[in-house]
Amino acid sequence: MTSGKLYRLSAIAAALSIAGCIFAPQSMIQGYLIAILAVIQPALGCLFLVLLFQTTGGRWGKKLLPALLAGNAFVIPSLLALIPILVFVPTIYHWSDVGDRAIFLNRIFYTIRWAIYFMVFGGLSFAIRKGKQPGAGGLIVFSLVGYFFAIDEVMAIDPKWYSSGFPVVFMASAALMAMALATLTIASDESEPLAWRDIGGLLMAMVVFWSYVAFTQFLIIWMGNLESEIGWYVKRGTGIWLAISILIAVFNLFVPFFLLLARSIKDQARRLQKVAILIFGCQVIYLYWLIAPSFGNRGISGAHWIDPFIIIAVISFSGGRFMNSYQHSIRENI
Repeated sequence: MTSGKLYRLSAIAAALSIAGCIFAPQSMIQGYLIAILAVIQPALGCLFLVLLFQTTGGRWGKKLLPALLAGNAFVIPSLLALIPILVFVPTIYHWSDVGDRAIFLNRIFYTIRWAIYFMVFGGLSFAIRKGKQPGAGGLIVFSLVGYFFAIDEVMAIDPKWYSSGFPVVFMASAALMAMALATLTIASDESEPLAWRDIGGLLMAMVVFWSYVAFTQFLIIWMGNLESEIGWYVKRGTGIWLAISILIAVFNLFVPFFLLLARSIKDQARRLQKVAILIFGCQVIYLYWLIAPSFGNRGISGAHWIDPFIIIAVISFSGGRFMNSYQHSIRENI
């Protein structure tokens, strides 16, 4: 899909979202957070993969670098897009009656931490765009700051729930989204089958790692069976969320895993592109599954009809900008 078509799709979805704001302003802000995180996740994932490539090298990185650099260019704009969330913090983060966690979960400290995230992630992204190589040191800083970013932006929506493994799941999802995005972007190039085999193998490894950390978190919490922890999964194990859980497991783990086992898939760029599209789409649904059930003001399910329009509007607009950035990145690397 061309950038022009993506912009037109974004305009239509945005118009419907604005119309929906009249009837459900609170739900629109909550949907906006999900949509922006659907852009921030792959952007941070691209930053992570560029840092990883600078540290390790490899055929996969040389092939994917233009797309990864294009995604990295979104780190600063997407973080700035969180500023409206700072204004509407009470609409999303219900931090009342959180006991001793109020020391960490308060509006002033949250704003300070957002500024730190912006400076660290933005600084690493800017350094890469200027030709610097933060490398291994950048990876360490990214991992530490990314851990708290996941807590603040997603886990804190339900302030009474906590999991030390959740930030790892969130960042593993970010890396997987970035890998899928880069793969589907450059799949028009059919050359270097060995590089595609490396990319397919790495994509499968990321699918397995994300699945492992997500299932491990679930298993530990389920076996512990503590009321303060298990409720988070109970919400996501009933009604429509149970059906979505099954779909995510099937189409974001089993189907991609078995497809990527086949060399005929990994050696063909076009076939690999279709798998990458499936993975990226399922990860967006997974992000929605992580966040939406925690919005208690929306009723039992937590879902709202306005969410798909906001998500489509933001992702389509960002996709158009990404395609332009990718073309610019290719010209710079010729």
